[in-house]
Formats: sequence, C-alpha cells, structure tokens
Amino acid sequence: MHPSAFAIGVGHALISAAQQALREDGYACADLWVLDGNERAAEFSENHGWNEDGDVEVDERQTMRLLERRRVTSLI
Repeated sequence: MHPSAFAIGVGHALISAAQQALREDGYACADLWVLDGNERAAEFSENHGWNEDGDVEVDERQTMRLLERRRVTSLI
C-alpha cells in the first residue's frame, strides 16, 4: 500500500474484506507472508489476528534473497 493510505482505515478494510471472502469460499484458516524486518506489516497483521507460526521461506530473486515469515489466522 502507498504510504499516503497508511493509518486511515484502508488496510483494515482490505484485510477484513479478504478474510470475509475467504470465509464465504469455505476456508477455515489462511496464511500470509511478511518480509523479515517489515515491522509495520508484522504489527498490522498481528493486530488483525494473524500470528507468526515460525515457518520461514527464502524467496530467491536475481539480485537478492528475501526472507519471509509466515503468519496464520483462523477464519472461523
């Protein structure tokens, strides 16, 4: 999200709509990946019920390696 949309409710509306759509499609849980070190995204997701479960993934790019941490939530 563009920084001009931070802290005005846009992220909350987006994640709430996504979770509702997943529930309507019959999903009981969901996961998302947050870049290691992105404390703003980690805090945002945690505040919306997404908890880090310890799984990590390395995303190999041509010029860099990105470490991502998985967060999960129940949709029930």
